[in-house]
Amino acid sequence: MKPGDNGEDQPATPPDPVPSVTFALKDAERYTMAEAATIKGVSYHTVSRAVRQGRLPVTRLGRMALIGGQDLANWEPMRERAPRRYRQVPATDRVLAPLVLDEAFGDRVEIARQLATVFEVIHAASSELGLPEFAELLANRFSTIFGLSRVSLWTANQRDGKGERLATIGGSLTAIPDRITISAGFSKIFASIDLGHARVSLDPRTEFHDVTTPGNMFPPGPLLIVPLRVRDRTVGALFGDRDGEYLALDHDQLALAEVLGNQAALAVDHAMLRKEERFRINQLSAILDQMGDQVRACDTDGRLNLMNRTDKIFASGEADVASAIGSDALTNPGVSARNELDGTPIPRDRHPLARALRGEVIADWEYDVTRVDGRVQRAQVSARPIVVDGEITGAVYIGRNISARRDQERQDQERLAWLERANRRARSLAGLAIRLTPLRTLPDVLQAALECLDGTLGHASGLGLTMDDDGRLTVCAALHVPPDFQATAMDNPISISTTIMAFSRQAPVAVARHEAGQAEAEIMAAVNARGLLVIPIQIERDPLGALHLLHAGPPTPDEDDLTFATAVGQLCAQAIDRSRLHAGEGNAGPVGPILLDHS
Repeated sequence: MKPGDNGEDQPATPPDPVPSVTFALKDAERYTMAEAATIKGVSYHTVSRAVRQGRLPVTRLGRMALIGGQDLANWEPMRERAPRRYRQVPATDRVLAPLVLDEAFGDRVEIARQLATVFEVIHAASSELGLPEFAELLANRFSTIFGLSRVSLWTANQRDGKGERLATIGGSLTAIPDRITISAGFSKIFASIDLGHARVSLDPRTEFHDVTTPGNMFPPGPLLIVPLRVRDRTVGALFGDRDGEYLALDHDQLALAEVLGNQAALAVDHAMLRKEERFRINQLSAILDQMGDQVRACDTDGRLNLMNRTDKIFASGEADVASAIGSDALTNPGVSARNELDGTPIPRDRHPLARALRGEVIADWEYDVTRVDGRVQRAQVSARPIVVDGEITGAVYIGRNISARRDQERQDQERLAWLERANRRARSLAGLAIRLTPLRTLPDVLQAALECLDGTLGHASGLGLTMDDDGRLTVCAALHVPPDFQATAMDNPISISTTIMAFSRQAPVAVARHEAGQAEAEIMAAVNARGLLVIPIQIERDPLGALHLLHAGPPTPDEDDLTFATAVGQLCAQAIDRSRLHAGEGNAGPVGPILLDHS
C-alpha cells in the first residue's frame, strides 16, 4: 500500500531535503529494529511484524534484536496503514548518511557494528593469548565500546573465596589490592555481581560500604558493573567509569553490556581452564620427572608425545636432552634388543605400546633388555591404552629396571638356602655326635659317619678305613658298594697318594679318577665312580683312618661341603680315640670281624 491510500491528505510542505550522501549497507554491519525502520522509511511496527513473521532475519543478543546489513538491504517492506506520526518518506526518496544515524541513535550504531568483530576477537584471543594478555585486551574493548576511561577486570574463584584483578585500563579504579578474600570483605559488591545483571552504581562508596571494607576503597561513582557469568556461575566482573563524570546507560545498552559480559565470561572461563590445564600438565610433568620409572606415551600412530626425565636418561644418557616428540615411540636409541626370559626375541608388534594400542592391558611384564653398550638388564613393564569416549586415542607405558632387585632377591634366596643347608648340617653333626657317644667298635663308628655323609652330601658309595700299627689302611666299613666288592689292605703310600695328601694337609681332598693313586683308582673303578673325596681321621697329626666317598660324577664339593666333611672326620677321630682309651682300660673286647654293608 502506498502512502496516502487511506484517504488522508499528505503534508502540504514536503520535508526538507537531506543532503545527498552515498550510503551503502554492508553485510558486516548490524542495526537495531528502530534503526532499520529509519533506514527503510517505515514504522517500527512494520519492522517488528516482519521479524515476527520471519520475513526479516535477526540475531538475538539478550533482549536486543540485530539485523544484518545485507538482510536489511534485501528486505522490501510495504507501506502500511499507520498513525500519521509514524509515516515517513520512502527510503528511495532519501539516503541517510552515517552522520544522520549517529545523531539520531548516538553510539548504538557503532556498538552494533563492532559486535561481530568483538565476539570474534574474544574467542580467538582466549585461545591464543595467555590469561593476563587476554584480560587486558578484553578490558580495552569494553573501554572502547562503552566510552569508559577506566576499566578493571576481576575474576572470582568460588571454591576458595578469592578474587583477583587481572587487568586495568586507564589507571586503577580503587585502592583494593590485586588479590582479595571475598569472605573477609567486599561481600556486598560480590553479592551484587552474583545477581547477574549489568547495572550502574551511582554511589558505590555508600552502596558497598560495610564494617570490614571502608567506603573510600571504591571510586566515587558512577560505576558500571558488568557480571561475567557462565550458566549459574559467576567467574568475575568488569568495572568501569569515566573518572567520576556522568555515566548513564539505557536499558538496551545495559542489555548489550550484559550479553557481551556473558560472552566474555565464556572466553575468560575458557582461558582460566586452559591456565589450570597448563598448571596440571606442568605439575604432572614435574611429578613424572621425579619418578624413578620410565614413562612415555604415544598416539594411535605410535608417535611419541610424552616422555619423562628417567626415560630420557635411559634413552640418551642425558636428563635435559630435548625429547624427540613425534618420533617413533616404539624405538629406543639406548636399546639394541628385547628378549623374553627364555631368550626368545620380542618383535616390534609385541612391544608393550604396540600391544596397548591394540587394546591390551599389560601388567608387570618382565623381559631382558640388551643395551647398546652390551649390558643386559631386567625390565618390568606395564602398559595400557588411553580410551576417550570408547575410542583408543593412544597408549602409555611405564617401565622400570629391576635388575638390582632381582639380583638382590637371588642373593637373598641363595643366602636363605645356605642358612637352611647350614642348619640341616648342624643338625646332622649333632645327631652324629649323639649317635657316636655309645659306640665302642671302629666299624660302628665309621659306618655311622658314612651314613651321615651320604644323607647330607648326597647319595654316594663309601668306605671307612682305619690305620693299623704297621701303617696299612684296612677297610672296616662300607656303604652302597657292589656285592662282589673285595676290600684289600692298602700299604703302599704311592698307591694311596690322595689319602696321604689328605693326612698331610689335615683336610679333605677331592680328586677325579685319573688323579687318584693306583689303589684308590682301582676302588673307584670297582664301584664305577668318577670322583673321590678323602676325609682324614686324625688327632693333631696322628692319622687314625680315613673316609672315602665315591661319587658317580666328577668331584664338585664346595667350601661348605669340605667344612662339613672335616667336622665329620673330627667327630670320628674323637670317637675312635675314646674307643681305644676304653679298650686300653680293659672295658672292651676284641674288635670283631669286618662286616661290609652291600646295601
